[in-house]
Amino acid sequence: MIVMINPVVDDVASDDISSRSDDDVAEGQMRIPLPNLAKEADRYGISDRAAASLATAVLIYVCSITKQNQSFVIDKNKVHRERLNLRKGLQRDMRQSPKGITSIYFDGRRDTTLVKVNRSGKWYGDTTVENHYVLVEEPGSSYLTHVTPSSGRSTDIANSIVTVIREQDASDSILAKCCDSTNANVGSKGGVIRHLEDVL
Repeated sequence: MIVMINPVVDDVASDDISSRSDDDVAEGQMRIPLPNLAKEADRYGISDRAAASLATAVLIYVCSITKQNQSFVIDKNKVHRERLNLRKGLQRDMRQSPKGITSIYFDGRRDTTLVKVNRSGKWYGDTTVENHYVLVEEPGSSYLTHVTPSSGRSTDIANSIVTVIREQDASDSILAKCCDSTNANVGSKGGVIRHLEDVL
């Protein structure tokens, strides 16, 4: 495969952007929304700086960016703002959707968590081990929230999950509760599922 390098592209790459005047900056601002770039950067875990660099490189290659017209250059702050806008839009859509939660999935793990501890009037950083449970709703595999029960006992875990279900007004619409098969979750007399069935 033969790759042709445009001499204008090399000049743009080596051009010192700080040497531009204020008039050039005012005329050449990137005002085009880039939701697809933000979505794909989030999807593949690409940093803001890397996504901006890749997108700008493609625009240079297709000659949208030249030495005379650098208004399409994308910087990391543009990608960051687009990611924030995309996430806010997705959250707004989730809140406005009228669908009810028909099933809830949960899974937990013990994590080391940073906490602040007050000793003799001074605050110190410390670590503690906490249970964190992630709740996902179906259909759609949408993240609901995570909860931190007061202890690892199944009653405390179930009470934390029930609180979330009641906050979502889903007590009547839930048809299924799903989890992995650890003893705390599926015990026939004292498991989380058993407590959820009793409460709901």
